Amino acid sequence: MKVEAATIANPKPAVRRHPRALRVLHWLIAALIIAALLFGTFVMARLPNSDPAKPFALLKHMLAGTAILGLSIVRLVVRAKAPRLAPMSSGMAWADRIVPLVHRVFDALVLLMVGSG
Repeated sequence: MKVEAATIANPKPAVRRHPRALRVLHWLIAALIIAALLFGTFVMARLPNSDPAKPFALLKHMLAGTAILGLSIVRLVVRAKAPRLAPMSSGMAWADRIVPLVHRVFDALVLLMVGSG
């Protein structure tokens, strides 16, 4: 990981890649979200409430949601403490301006999804 000099505008040194821990957390959370969505859609929704397997299926779904929440919080803490990436340009000024907002919206949507079940 190459570290660039810090500047007055960006006191934390910029790096070229996110730390490995952040990348692992990102993909682990993504896999858990996909698994929870698929499980909720194709298993939970098809089980009638009277099925004896429903409580165990609900427990597995809730455990996945709890893991997503916990790992998301860890990811936010790790990201806050990690050095900032050097700004990258997409070649579209409007897109470069909305990138931080889009990332925060996705973070909020993940937390809202966990909260909604």
